This record gives sequence, structure tokens and C-alpha cells, in this order.
Amino acid sequence: MSLARPSYASIFIVPENSPYQTLADLKGARISMKSVGSTTGHIIPAYMLVEAGLDVDRDVRILNLGGTLFEALISGDVQAAATGVRDWDGFIKRTGGGYRILAQSPQMPDDLVVAGPHIDPTCVAYIRDAMMKNGDALIQATLKPEGRERYRGARLMAVNDASYDVVRCARLMPHWV
Repeated sequence: MSLARPSYASIFIVPENSPYQTLADLKGARISMKSVGSTTGHIIPAYMLVEAGLDVDRDVRILNLGGTLFEALISGDVQAAATGVRDWDGFIKRTGGGYRILAQSPQMPDDLVVAGPHIDPTCVAYIRDAMMKNGDALIQATLKPEGRERYRGARLMAVNDASYDVVRCARLMPHWV
């Protein structure tokens, strides 16, 4: 099963008056991203650049800055920032505007809930059924710890394996090796 989250996509942000109109236009640019391995803040943005025809090792300079990626954009140290779409509203409130979304990925595949092969299939089925039956309560419990807002509006779903192909392709790109 999977945990479907709303607003789970990657975006590239540029200053409102930026000359960049497409990802391909970012050739030669410095781009801030989240930490290495972040799905929406690193893996998928890098994949989007490759899909736009850019070589991420030669055509752009990626700076994995974690939580300081916006400061680099605001200060002008980078020409673009890549992050998750749910960061957009907070960024605009903080800055008062002056920025735009250059590109956005499709909705990302859901977060997986998995069981190891060593667990008896009967046990897996029992747990899956119990989780599906109590999905709303589980989501509400997930929201309790601070910093879990990304799960607001989430729901438990059956897995669609093909939805994960974009992540598989991104993880197989040569620069991840």
C-alpha cells in the first residue's frame, strides 16, 4: 500500500524578472537544491534537468544547500532554486513575492508502506487490511508530531507500481553512481 500526499511535486523557482523561460535556458546557471537524496528537492529536479537536455555535471552547477537553498536564491548567489512544491507558499509569504515557478514536475508517486520478504504473507495481509480499515485514524496520528504537515490531506491507497518508474529512471542516471 502507499500513502498518497497532496502537493508532492518538484519545482524550480527563479526571480520574477529572470530571463529563464525553460529548464534548458538554465545552461550555465548555478542552482540551489535541498540535500543529496531528497526526492523532490534533489533527485527529481536533477532528472528534470536531464530530461530538458542538460548535463548536470557540465551544463549547470548544482549546490546542495539543504535548508539554506532559498537564502542563496534571495542573495543572488544562484539563479534558480529547486525544491518541493509545498515550500512555495511559505517562500512567497517570507519574501513578499518577486519570484515565479519556472517548471513543475508531475505529482510524485506515493510514499510506500512495505513489508520485508521474511514476514509471513498472512501477517502482511492482516496488517494491510487493518491499516486500510483505519486509514483516517492513522493519518491523524501521523500529523501529531510537529513537522508532519506534509501528510495533511494524505490517504492510504493501493500501490500502482508503474507510478514509480520516474523515480527508478532518475536513480539510474549516471551522476548518481
